[in-house]
Amino acid sequence: MEIINEIVRRFSNPIKPVLVKSGPCKENILKGNEVDLLKLPVPRFRSFDGGRYIGPGIATLPETRIQMDQLGMYRNMLHDSRSIGWLIHPGTHGGTIFYQKYEARGKAMPMALVIGSSPACALASQSAVTPYVDEVDIAGGLNGKPVELVKCETIDLEVPATAEIVLEGEVRPNERRDEGPFGEFTGYRGSEKSPRPVFHVNCITHRNDPILT
Repeated sequence: MEIINEIVRRFSNPIKPVLVKSGPCKENILKGNEVDLLKLPVPRFRSFDGGRYIGPGIATLPETRIQMDQLGMYRNMLHDSRSIGWLIHPGTHGGTIFYQKYEARGKAMPMALVIGSSPACALASQSAVTPYVDEVDIAGGLNGKPVELVKCETIDLEVPATAEIVLEGEVRPNERRDEGPFGEFTGYRGSEKSPRPVFHVNCITHRNDPILT
């Protein structure tokens, strides 16, 4: 009960992030022809998986800009050197933002995929808070201090400065490519192969000798 009460206390006391000029995730910056996702040691976990899965990654998404960027944990299947299959459902924050605010208007949605974030960011990204509570603030509350964010190189978003790897890009409207299935953490295969949105990567930043979690 002590642990539970402490987590509740920290969730109830969010701390706003701070923007810093640089951080470990900026030690290497790859753009244009330098971007090649196939150079990352992305594993195929199970024989029936639809492909190699990168992450789990925390997607940093644009919102109303009243608050900072939303964090959400999603599964991501590697398609090729520059694109990733992104599994989202309409009921999730990411799904709501993409389907209702971007695809419905025929616009590409900027997104950053954060791999190897802090444990607090990972936990906050999976928290059941409303779309109008920023998960970065929750992560700050869990840490007891502000999360340090840095600006992305190619899109108007911020990401945790201490991340191992950051993939920057966009999800284009009305584009689908088969994604799945995948053996989920519950011990069951989650959803069959189906056409799903595609994340196009145009920039990779990472630490020296990064860990692909």
